[in-house]
Amino acid sequence: MLKSQKKHKLWFHVDAAYVGFFKLVSEMSSKFEGIEKADSITLDPHKTFFLPFGTGTILI
Repeated sequence: MLKSQKKHKLWFHVDAAYVGFFKLVSEMSSKFEGIEKADSITLDPHKTFFLPFGTGTILI
């Protein structure tokens, strides 16, 4: 947890709609440093994989 997040009781949200799934690629892992501290993360497979139908996920 981030110091200011705890001190001020903030909710830390990461909007990873377009790039969130690239966390699964080992070569890209360093780009997502700190994401494990998020309280919630948004993932939208239809944006990342250019699917013709809308899907969305929020991880809390």
